[in-house]
Amino acid sequence: MNSEQTTLNSNSGPLNGDRNELSPLHSIGQDNKGLHRIIVCLGVFTLIISIFLAVSLKYGDFQVTPHGSVVSDSIDCSEVGVNIMKIGGNAVDAVIATSFCIGVVQPHLTGLGSGGFLLLFDERQKQLARCFDFRVSADINKNIGIPGFVAGLAIAHKQYGKLPWSTLLTPAIERARAGFVPSESLMNAKLVVLQNTSVSDWISPWQQSMLVTNPELGDTLQILAKEGPDGSNMLVVGQDLSLSTKAN
Repeated sequence: MNSEQTTLNSNSGPLNGDRNELSPLHSIGQDNKGLHRIIVCLGVFTLIISIFLAVSLKYGDFQVTPHGSVVSDSIDCSEVGVNIMKIGGNAVDAVIATSFCIGVVQPHLTGLGSGGFLLLFDERQKQLARCFDFRVSADINKNIGIPGFVAGLAIAHKQYGKLPWSTLLTPAIERARAGFVPSESLMNAKLVVLQNTSVSDWISPWQQSMLVTNPELGDTLQILAKEGPDGSNMLVVGQDLSLSTKAN
């Protein structure tokens, strides 16, 4: 009887080679105290972190950028839109600057001879504020449509823009003159437009990694930035665009 008690309670004595694994290593009271300490420590740590975050959100610097984000077919042009908002522009300004930039670096997708569709959502009112439809308008009596790209963006800027019109066109002008690296999408489109003799001389030398410039487009955008869409020189540009489209 004594030998059984000694075996079952061997863990109550000093550590030695006679300890038996059938007995618990710690008492229940000791386990509860240890668990209680852990819970208290985690609770205090969580409270400190919560207070720190609350103070940081109210009085600290922005951890999230205070401006919006821009998504487009070009990383470079998306950055143009973000930079426009950083210098005080709003979402409409960002759209205009990004669109003109896309017209330079992705001319197969959009440009002065195209159109568009712009939905303006009011975040405060949680509703659609305005819809701008400036798609190319077709005339059954003519072989070409009337582009609405410039006119549509100009109207949107007049009603909702903050920054000067010329400021919004500057990034596109810089890329047309300084050059840009053609995207994979543009290189794929190159194979199709090479059949167009009016642009084949400009496009045919392109390589994936080369720097492409379009100084004539840069000059046209400079006129547009200076005079606006209703300037006399822009009327001449429109006539030239119409004649070029008819010829091809």
